[in-house]
Amino acid sequence: INYKKTIYLESYYRKPDLDFDYTVYDGTSEGSRGNQNGIIEQSENIEIEILPQNMGEFTAEDVTFSVTIDYKGILPTGGSKEKWKHIGRIPPNSNSKPVKYPFIIQRSAKPGSFQMVVEMEQSIFPGLKRAITLNLEEENVEAHTIIFTHTIS
Repeated sequence: INYKKTIYLESYYRKPDLDFDYTVYDGTSEGSRGNQNGIIEQSENIEIEILPQNMGEFTAEDVTFSVTIDYKGILPTGGSKEKWKHIGRIPPNSNSKPVKYPFIIQRSAKPGSFQMVVEMEQSIFPGLKRAITLNLEEENVEAHTIIFTHTIS
């Protein structure tokens, strides 16, 4: 039998699509200390809050992520030496719970641009690695004048 027939199949590939959003706190969160002006400055304790996201149409499994800043004078704090945070599963088109990374900005840190690298991994599918450029400003020193008055009777 010589039989030939063409069959057309339509397929659709679904996968997770990892992404994130972030917020920098400089005195506007419980774990940060600063002048609350929204600018990263010397001598502040900042917290970077990462909101892991799955923008794809398939569940992301075993998601972990890390935040790294390799800049002289910016040091991670918070006691944990573990740089990778375990998130777990993120359903399609959803966000995970936000996670905060605390850093101390030493006075010796030179003002200028620096990079924050965010890496996200997941099982089976490729991860994500993105560098964000942030700016470090010189410490804003406020001068206060104190006047003492003393009355002698």
